[in-house]
Amino acid sequence: MKVLFLDIDGVLQPYQSRYRFHTNLETLIKYLSLRYQRDYTIYDKYIIGACFLDWNKKAVKRIKTILDATNAKIVISSGWRSKKYPNRMLDLLHIWDMDQYWIGETDFFHDNMIEAQAYLKSQGYHLYERQVEILDYLFTHQDIKQYVIVDDMYFENVFDGHFVKTYNLIKNKQVEECIRILNS
Repeated sequence: MKVLFLDIDGVLQPYQSRYRFHTNLETLIKYLSLRYQRDYTIYDKYIIGACFLDWNKKAVKRIKTILDATNAKIVISSGWRSKKYPNRMLDLLHIWDMDQYWIGETDFFHDNMIEAQAYLKSQGYHLYERQVEILDYLFTHQDIKQYVIVDDMYFENVFDGHFVKTYNLIKNKQVEECIRILNS
């Protein structure tokens, strides 16, 4: 299996996007709930507004291009994950017709991620939560044959050859790099 570990902010959602703050979100959420036959009213209105209004259409298309060209699946590694609403990301991806690619999310950092933490310590790396979460996912999903991490966060050299750093938004050059990594 091939996996794309996906961050949201700085990949799909540019930092400067703020359309959600200038829209009647209650009306938007009612519309989305009817249109997609999902109850978006249970979620924070700003999260739903950000997904629908602030995610960049070109960036979404670029991620879909990667997934279609490689037959990869999405694992969400973003701070957008929710313990309270474990299906929220699936519902958000549904708005953009990306739920078909979703297979899960990294677990939230906890002390039982012993193998991942021990590996990072043995290699002299810091224990950044997202690094530990992704490494733990890889250790617990042995069926992953190839992966790429797309994130605007700095990731030391832990994932050399599997990491594509974005700056505010995924670009075409980074799409090509992701496809190369996943198809190598």
